[in-house]
Amino acid sequence: MPGARRLLEHLRARGVPFGLATSTPATYLKEKMRGHEDVLAMMDCVVTGCMVNRGKPDPEIFVAASAKLGAEASACVVLEDTPVGCEAARRAGCKTIAIPSIRDRKCFEAWSDVVLHSLYDLELEKFGLPAFDDWLPVGDGSADRVLPVPTIEMRGPVVKGFGRGSTQLGIPTANLDIVPLKHQVDSLAPGIYLGFASIRGETHKMVMSIGWNPYFDNSKKTIEPWLLHEFESDFYGEELSLVVVGYIRPEADFTTLEALVERIHRDAEVARVVLEREPFVGKRQMLMP
Repeated sequence: MPGARRLLEHLRARGVPFGLATSTPATYLKEKMRGHEDVLAMMDCVVTGCMVNRGKPDPEIFVAASAKLGAEASACVVLEDTPVGCEAARRAGCKTIAIPSIRDRKCFEAWSDVVLHSLYDLELEKFGLPAFDDWLPVGDGSADRVLPVPTIEMRGPVVKGFGRGSTQLGIPTANLDIVPLKHQVDSLAPGIYLGFASIRGETHKMVMSIGWNPYFDNSKKTIEPWLLHEFESDFYGEELSLVVVGYIRPEADFTTLEALVERIHRDAEVARVVLEREPFVGKRQMLMP
């Protein structure tokens, strides 16, 4: 899950105990976490499906995990990505944060204190935990801020999208095919990002959305970068390279098209400002020939 390592390292550095309560049997968990053994090693406790008599949505697994952590369930905060997991956590008496692994967010609401788009949007201080301190202010007097993320590189030919960028929004995007880039996309939560883009031998600042665009309720996930440069012609089929370096905000279901366009232009302004500064500006070199 994007942002998981950041969260665990943050909690560990501040002495906050945490564990894993998963329905996955121990033998399968080891295989599932292959390549991420260090993450399991961070856990103060691990409770698997084979260690309890009743699976989720029964609360047994969370009651057992809280006991292993030496805490009352009511003092614990659970992050879950399934509706049955959220139900189990709430029934155990835990505070519950949903990070849905499916598009239907409404089925999480009855059993969650809050439903988030991703771990990037988690505000720990609202649950009595130490706040993240890695968000960077834009510095233009606004409340906007940017979260540096592990650098992700993408490359592929520009493909035709839904055709709304130029015609409806006045914002021409250069879409990439998501299928061959699944590994990179899975490393990023749905949302709005910033970084650099290279095409025709030139590198430009860009903002990019990854997700389903709630306003238009897309049926498939898309990658839609907007290169912050005026081009004289389209470049369908031409090779586009991207470096994603920062997260701006989650996707949002705007009430009007005008509000959506206004926010996209604000995202672009945020990118123009912060991409002139470290730790972002140096990443531009990754796209230099």
